[in-house]
Amino acid sequence: MTMTDEPDIIEMEQLFPSEPESSERQLFLSVILQALLDATKEKTQNEKIRTTYDRDRAKAWLLAEVGVTCQNFEEICGMAGVSPNVTRTFAYQVVHSTNKDFIRRRIKNILGDKDE
Repeated sequence: MTMTDEPDIIEMEQLFPSEPESSERQLFLSVILQALLDATKEKTQNEKIRTTYDRDRAKAWLLAEVGVTCQNFEEICGMAGVSPNVTRTFAYQVVHSTNKDFIRRRIKNILGDKDE
């Protein structure tokens, strides 16, 4: 899988199973999934500066490969029980996907978000 391929939804569901073995793991998986939602939030014409800032911060957190941000991401991945490198590659694919709406619906489904 290359960094430019579309994300594999089946891979996402394998990375983020719906039945984690502990509530702590579920919490940290949810942090990663929420960051993916934040990073892929659609830009709007009347968007507030805060929304742009939050989207950019989420992208930086998911994709940073050095520094404190990277270290924090890797710690969260460790507590979630997922590989930081695989998760970062997947996040890159999600952020650059042409099918963000579908991916966002799948993430919301995994998170149990009924407000679409």
